[in-house]
Amino acid sequence: MEQEISRVQRKMSDLESVLQQKDVELKASETQRSILEQDLATYITECSSLKRSLEQARMEVTQEDGKALQLLHDIREQSNKLQEIKEQEYHAQLEEMRVTIRQLEENLSAARRRSDLYESELKESRQTSEELKRKAADYQQRIQKAKEQGKVEVQELLSKLEKTNAEQQVKIQELQDKLAKAVKASTEATELLQNVRQAKERLERELERLQNREDSSESLRRKLRETEEGKKTLENQVKRLEMVERRENKLKEDIQTKSQQIQQMADKILELEGSLRQTQAAAQRTEAHLVQKERLYEDKIKVLEAQMKADLAEKEALESKQAEYEEEALEKGKVISEQKATINAMDSKMKSLEQRIAELSEANKLAANSNIYTQKNMKAQEEMISELRQQKFYLESQAGKLEAQNAKLEEHLEKMSQQEQSNKTRLLELETRLREMGLEHEEQKLEIKRQVTELTLSLQERESQISALQAARSALESQLQQAKTELEETTAEAEEEITALR
Repeated sequence: MEQEISRVQRKMSDLESVLQQKDVELKASETQRSILEQDLATYITECSSLKRSLEQARMEVTQEDGKALQLLHDIREQSNKLQEIKEQEYHAQLEEMRVTIRQLEENLSAARRRSDLYESELKESRQTSEELKRKAADYQQRIQKAKEQGKVEVQELLSKLEKTNAEQQVKIQELQDKLAKAVKASTEATELLQNVRQAKERLERELERLQNREDSSESLRRKLRETEEGKKTLENQVKRLEMVERRENKLKEDIQTKSQQIQQMADKILELEGSLRQTQAAAQRTEAHLVQKERLYEDKIKVLEAQMKADLAEKEALESKQAEYEEEALEKGKVISEQKATINAMDSKMKSLEQRIAELSEANKLAANSNIYTQKNMKAQEEMISELRQQKFYLESQAGKLEAQNAKLEEHLEKMSQQEQSNKTRLLELETRLREMGLEHEEQKLEIKRQVTELTLSLQERESQISALQAARSALESQLQQAKTELEETTAEAEEEITALR
């Protein structure tokens, strides 16, 4: 019984200890319960406040999304307006480029017309040069013929002159011999005349003496008459001898004059021969100069034709490149506009994402002490934030790439504009060079025409000199023939007179 009581007492003590422990545990649990209730109330309050804040955040996010959408709409409208303005500017630039292209096409057509004109002028100059070559060859042949004919005629004239001179010298010698004889006969006749005059004077004195004496006779009268007749005959012979002497002197003077004229004509012939040789040498030099200039012009024409072909090919290549550049510029302008719109959309999206990230970060800070649901929501939000950050990084990298592409495209467009400017400058240089070559070609044509005119005038002058020389030779031959005839007649008359005197 005592054992049972003790056992019961132990059990009771155990139960009491257990009860006390339970009371302690109950108190602890109540304390914990109160704490948990307080915590629950706090959590409920925090959850409600967090819900309110989340609701407020949602409302704010909704408002911000609406604002962001409105802002995105405004940005899109502005970007559309900006795109329209850029498209208008681009269309204006494109229209300006088209106007420039049309101007370049007009310049090209004008340059082609000028090149056709230059080609026609080159053909004309070639024809002119060929005609000049033919004329130069004709002139050379004429000069050669004139030279040969002049040489033959000069040789014939010189031989005739030498022959005539020899004949004249022989005749002059004969005439001089005859003249010496005539002079001798004239001297004898003069002496005879002097004797006759002396005899006449004696007879006159005798006649006077006889008349004074008045002793006249028939024989004396007859003798006196004979003496007077002899006197008249001698006087007539003396007159005839004087006439012969005068004619002989005149013939000597004429022969001397003709000899001087013949010598002058020979000198003139030699001078004309030298002038003809100089003219021929000048013609040969001119012909060589013309041939050299013709070759130079042909080389220049070939160079100009090759250069014109190269310039036309380069111009066509530039036009094709310009068309390709225009198409590429259109495509790249579209790509740039699309990329700018994408960049603007990405910028707006990045701004909204950054704002959302900031808001979620603040919400995460507020909900740091919430329950497990809140922690899960925070993890999801953090994952969302990390995903948004990755999207932001991706969008930033894409935006950098697009900006780099835009910079490259702008640089390419700048290069295209510079290339177009250089093409315009090159076209202007080509037109200037073609104009200068045309002027130079005209000057060379005028110089060739002037030289041909001078050569023609020189040849005409030489031909006129040769004609004058031939006319002078004919006149000289006729004068020589006339002098020869007169000399023969005078010689015959002198011989007759001398014979009569003898």
